[in-house]
Amino acid sequence: MKISDINSMSSVAANKIVSDAKSVNKQQDDKEIMEMCKSFETHFINQMFKQMRASIATDGLIPKGKGEEIFSEMLDEQYSKSATEAGGIGLADMMYDQLKTPKGRL
Repeated sequence: MKISDINSMSSVAANKIVSDAKSVNKQQDDKEIMEMCKSFETHFINQMFKQMRASIATDGLIPKGKGEEIFSEMLDEQYSKSATEAGGIGLADMMYDQLKTPKGRL
């Protein structure tokens, strides 16, 4: 085996490693973009829940305490996360598609 054969084999191996690394990097980027889109959708849904809860009349026989307010906020956060994980309202998917569309093409 000649040195040039070894060099060409190592060059091919190096190119394969670089291409594999780029594809892994691209997959990680896509995953991170989708995670950010889902995070935004969770926040958006949480804000909707807060506004819906704020529209409910609070005149009652027993006034709400600080503990109940904190519990309601935490419950809304969990509802938002659960809704997003179950498919959400489609906002994350639309944002992901928009961010993945190459610039100049629609």
